[in-house]
Amino acid sequence: MMSSPAEVGLITYYADIIKKGGAMCVLEAIEDMVETPGMTLETFDDYIPAIEGMYDRRCLGTIVGKNEWRLMVKGGIGSGTVCVDEADTRGHSSCANPDGLTRKVQIGGCRCQDLAINPADCPKDCPDHLKYCSMLEVSDSD
Repeated sequence: MMSSPAEVGLITYYADIIKKGGAMCVLEAIEDMVETPGMTLETFDDYIPAIEGMYDRRCLGTIVGKNEWRLMVKGGIGSGTVCVDEADTRGHSSCANPDGLTRKVQIGGCRCQDLAINPADCPKDCPDHLKYCSMLEVSDSD
């Protein structure tokens, strides 16, 4: 599980999410494998939309696999899309309406218009560059 240190405060246990009345973001594919009595689950079709669910304050934590943690969060590698169409509140990687508006999230590999500039120094061109690096890993054994 991962949590955002700035947006919602430190989450150290699943119980913290329940106490705060929050939800956990999970992939639809593993929803039935996650036991979270008393906790609301928000389901997503891909990791990028699930993690973005914390930025949208839909969730206080997100469950990710070890490889996704290592690559996307610690390594800053990856990209995806999130539906931002006002008529579609799911927040998945694609909209229910094929013509719905999506937003690209590129956490690594972005290039500035001026190729001599580091992506960290051109937030207009690369707003999501390494944005997940501040996330905290929560290993809850309870």
